[in-house]
Amino acid sequence: MIGFAIGNGFSRVGYNLESLRGDDRLIVGCNYLYRDFTPDYIVSLDQRPCEAIRNLKDRQFKWLHLDNLWLYLDDKPLIDIREINSFPGNNSGTIACSFLAKHLKCSTVYMLGFDFYLGQVPFMNNVPQSSWNTMVKDFPGTRFIRVGPVTNKPYFDALDLEFISYQEFDKV
Repeated sequence: MIGFAIGNGFSRVGYNLESLRGDDRLIVGCNYLYRDFTPDYIVSLDQRPCEAIRNLKDRQFKWLHLDNLWLYLDDKPLIDIREINSFPGNNSGTIACSFLAKHLKCSTVYMLGFDFYLGQVPFMNNVPQSSWNTMVKDFPGTRFIRVGPVTNKPYFDALDLEFISYQEFDKV
């Protein structure tokens, strides 16, 4: 099974997300992705997107959100988040990737739309790089591949992820 975690970063703008659909493929998006693309699941941890999703009528995706340390699937407790990821941070991206690896049993997770925001330490979507590296270590049987440009190499070098460009990704 192949999984796709889709963030809302600029690196995915213009990419045809519909091309990701297919048999043996699962798509988990983050936060407001549903506004312009309907994935299989949406992970939303922040209050505003959670409220917006809760109020949607005729939702076409399954919704994952946190309450304390429990991950809920459509308002039913699914799993203690510590069972998915030993770094139970509140980051939709790491939760989406971990959910694909542990619960949905994906052997490869491609990450699109996950970009860096510069700070004093390496960050990816405003989360310290250590949470991403912990996620990779938690699932040694899963390949996590970030798709997109490597625009700030020192920050990317600090991550234990694989990287490919969109051109390489399209060939895969």
